[in-house]
Amino acid sequence: MLSKSENKYLLAIKRENNDFLPLEWHYTSFYDGEDLKSLEGIDQFTKKMTKMDLLLEVVNLNMMGLEDRYRDFTIIYRKNNKYYELKDGCIFLEDVPKCNDDALITFIIQNVDNKEILNHIYNLCYAKDEEPKLKEFRFILNNIQAFLMKGDLALRIALNTFKEISYPLRRSLLIRIYKKVINSIDLNKNSLIKKEPKDDVGKVA
Repeated sequence: MLSKSENKYLLAIKRENNDFLPLEWHYTSFYDGEDLKSLEGIDQFTKKMTKMDLLLEVVNLNMMGLEDRYRDFTIIYRKNNKYYELKDGCIFLEDVPKCNDDALITFIIQNVDNKEILNHIYNLCYAKDEEPKLKEFRFILNNIQAFLMKGDLALRIALNTFKEISYPLRRSLLIRIYKKVINSIDLNKNSLIKKEPKDDVGKVA
C-alpha cells in the first residue's frame, strides 16, 4: 500500500492492473544519487542500463520474490491521492532515442523541406493543458521557413524552445513523435510509411 505522503512518481514492478511493487532502487549498484521520486530522476536512473540489467540486479539482490521475476517495470504517479500507471512507461538504455531533445531538433532541421513530416510533428505537438512554450514551439514549426531564412543557427536556437517545455510533457511528446514519425520513416523515400489495411478490412468487394 502506498501512503498519501509519498511524492508523485515511483519506479515499480507491475504485478497486475492496479497492483504495483515499488522497490528500494537506491540499493542497486546503478544508483548514483538520482531523485527517484521525480520523473526526470527516474529516467536518469533507468537510461544508464538495459531492462535486463536492472532485472538481473534486483534478482541477485533478492529484492523481490520469485513470482515477481517475470513482471515488467513501470512508472506510477499520484493524482488526487490515487496512483496511476504512466502511459509511456520506462525509458531504458535501449529506449534512449525515444527521449532525446537534440536528436529531435536535428531531425527537424534535416527534414526542414519535408512538409509531410513537419506537419505530422506539428499535429502531434498538442496537450490538453497547452503550455506557453509548447504554443511557441508550434508557432515555430508552422513558420519554420521564415526562421530558416535567418540562417541555420537561428533556426536551431528557435527550435531549442522545445527544451523549455516542462519535462513530463516534453518526454511524452518525444516518445509520441519517435513512435509515430521518426521510427516510421521510409528511408528510401524519406516519407512516412503508410500502414496497409488488412486483407479483408476497408476494401470494397
